Amino acid sequence: MKDDMLKEEIIQVLKRVNDPETNMSVYDMDLIKDLKAENGKITLKFSPSSNVCPLAIQLAFNIKRAVESVQGVSEVDLTVTNYVAADRLNQLLLAGYSIIDTNWEWKKGIGEYAWMILINFKGDREEIDAYGDEAFRLVVRARKSGG
Repeated sequence: MKDDMLKEEIIQVLKRVNDPETNMSVYDMDLIKDLKAENGKITLKFSPSSNVCPLAIQLAFNIKRAVESVQGVSEVDLTVTNYVAADRLNQLLLAGYSIIDTNWEWKKGIGEYAWMILINFKGDREEIDAYGDEAFRLVVRARKSGG
């Protein structure tokens, strides 16, 4: 498939990856930058709508999975930018992890929350990342693909 046709296919797929908060596609929200297709290799950047967006992790994995599903794609190089945990998230994406689940924990009665990142390793195949503080916490479990 020609590069320009493959890029158009990718755009159509990205228009079906929705942000659950807005119910708009990540493409239509202009969260996808620098999309390129060259001989089956796709490179793109994902910049969440906020640098502390609690859905950025889930969206990044959904974007990568959607792009990988397109016929003719041999490699996906997705980089997350402008996000508090971009370095860690990019490591998981590059290493071939896929998301297992996310678990939201909210505690009422505690005021504004500040973000911090706690990274825990569990074995050599599964990783758990937790984001938040005593008012809010998001736990993400990711597993190395094929494991």
